[in-house]
Amino acid sequence: MQELKTDRLIYNAIALTDAATIAIDAALGNFFTVTLGGNRTLGTPTHPTPWQQIVIAVRQDGTGGRTLAFSSAYQFNATGNLAMNRNANAVCFLRLVYNPADAIWQNFIPQNVPLVATLTDAATIAIDASRGNVFAPVVFDVTLAGNRTLGAPTNPSDGQKIIIRVKQDGTGTRTLAYNAIYRFPSDIPSPTLSTVASTTDILAFVYNAASVKWDCVSAIKGYAP
Repeated sequence: MQELKTDRLIYNAIALTDAATIAIDAALGNFFTVTLGGNRTLGTPTHPTPWQQIVIAVRQDGTGGRTLAFSSAYQFNATGNLAMNRNANAVCFLRLVYNPADAIWQNFIPQNVPLVATLTDAATIAIDASRGNVFAPVVFDVTLAGNRTLGAPTNPSDGQKIIIRVKQDGTGTRTLAYNAIYRFPSDIPSPTLSTVASTTDILAFVYNAASVKWDCVSAIKGYAP
């Protein structure tokens, strides 16, 4: 066993075996940990008791990018399966309670650590919004080495927030255009970046599923290196 720290308490966590389908025996305890060594499915916990609560610390391995699917016995407050941070060594704490009436495991709000991801600098900068979720925004970092366009984020959830820290490289004067999916209000027009070398600007967007738009809610410019 290893120590699992959550809600300021320390518990002995039961290590789950990493496998294509991860098996959980709820009779063994309430606190589990597993490190994903590939794309996995979280199996249905066996031997649950009514309203039993469990916590599962799901860690990415040193490679990262691992996905976790869920059996039909899980139900999340977000649409579809839970989106988790997939950075190398990132940890997501899943809090689940067993509902005996429906024979399902329902989740509480998850806590993802860390929630920072580095974007690949390219002519069009790609963003995968599933690295965060509606409960915990993800902060994306990118350093511009040329004039770029901010691409449309994939896999968004309604109400999800993303924060993008855009840094000029050592040359500076790099520009950033925006995909049409980004929407800017009258008091925050399409931001023109700071031009000084190594300066950082911070942009924040919230996804509006009804309009299929990422609405800009903040644009703060000019953080010195």
